Amino acid sequence: MELVRLELKNFLSYREGELDFTGLHMAALVGPNGAGKSSLLDAITWALWGRTSRLDQDQDHLIHRGEKEARVRLTFRLGENVYQVTRVRRRGKGNIMLDFQMLAPRHRSLSGSGIRETQKEISRILQIDFDTFVNSAFIRQGRADEFTTKTAAERKEVLADILRLDRWAELEERAKGKIREIDTELDNLNWRIQEHERELQRRPEYEAAFRQASTEHLARQEEREAAEREWEALRRDEERARVVRERLRDLEGQQAEIERNLAHLAEQIARLQESLGRWRELTSRREAIIAAWKEWQQAREALTQMEEASREASVLRERRAELEKRIAVARERLEGERRRLQAEIEAITARAARRSELEVEATDIRRQLNERAALEEEIRALREQWQALQAERGERQNENRRLHQEMKDLEARIQAISQIGAECPTCRRPLPEEERIRLQQEWTLEGRRRGDRYRENQARLQAIDQE
Repeated sequence: MELVRLELKNFLSYREGELDFTGLHMAALVGPNGAGKSSLLDAITWALWGRTSRLDQDQDHLIHRGEKEARVRLTFRLGENVYQVTRVRRRGKGNIMLDFQMLAPRHRSLSGSGIRETQKEISRILQIDFDTFVNSAFIRQGRADEFTTKTAAERKEVLADILRLDRWAELEERAKGKIREIDTELDNLNWRIQEHERELQRRPEYEAAFRQASTEHLARQEEREAAEREWEALRRDEERARVVRERLRDLEGQQAEIERNLAHLAEQIARLQESLGRWRELTSRREAIIAAWKEWQQAREALTQMEEASREASVLRERRAELEKRIAVARERLEGERRRLQAEIEAITARAARRSELEVEATDIRRQLNERAALEEEIRALREQWQALQAERGERQNENRRLHQEMKDLEARIQAISQIGAECPTCRRPLPEEERIRLQQEWTLEGRRRGDRYRENQARLQAIDQE
């Protein structure tokens, strides 16, 4: 923590005062007893923790005689950040106001919903409490030997708070846990590598099985192609059989049509014979001979037509008998062909079932080979990733060591020119004020850039440890 400014109003013996610590690396408060030297130190501790070295019981005594309130405002720098604490005490129980703000690099309020939460935030930022501060960085008047008079346990506790030994213990436990995790992960990786190496030792066996399966697969492929050719021939025969069946249905339809025509002709003959009988009966009567003759002529013509139809029916019957014979022959041939095709289909089906089993075996062998190749690739990728992470870790650690040294050098150079009239670190000549401010701003900006890079590397190193 670096003090920047202290402002007091009605605090103890000070009615109003201000101290600017800018540019000071060491300061001495000199004066007779009762001049108010200790009051300034009390103002610092009271602003930060609400406690002083002498008057903690009744804090109304902090208020200057005759005034109603006391106010202390302390501005300090911690790292790259600038903070400001303002504490006000009014006469009367509980009349306290506490405000905590960050001024740089950006302004924002850090005050909580109450005094207790605000004080907790101040202690968190400072990383030190009042007792540790007064026993390490501040010796109260008349109590110079307080640290030496404490018990061993109390001194150990104070030193632990000063040096933040609990933080190192926590880091040690985290490092041990991380080492255990890495050892476990390495054991797992070694086990997986051994498993993969055992699998690699069986590579000739897998390759021989794969070659045998490939040979069997080619043989089954040839059998499949032959079966497909046979199936195609059967399909063509089936197509021809379908055409014959359709032709047979057409002939059966024609036969039915002929039979219907024959029945119709038989009905016509019967009707004509009946008509002829009637005409013969009429010829017995002379009066109707001419008419009967005419009717006879008509009947004769009809008979001629009937005889012609009878001859056509006879031809159709002969054709029908011939077609029935051809249909029977075709049916017998198709039935034999069907039985032969059915036997071939059953044989092909049996061979196809055996081919499916072989294809399953070949697929399983190919899957095992693919898994083996994937395992080899995973091992190689893990090794490359581990080597890359180790290389990156080394590079970033080296860079952080270099950045840390450079930031220390920049800080020393900035401190060397922080006072007005400082000399140039290179040529040892007094620097003009503008040049001094320019160099100070330039080196400060450069230090911030190196700090950002340093924190970026630290974050990446933590990410690498987590990976």
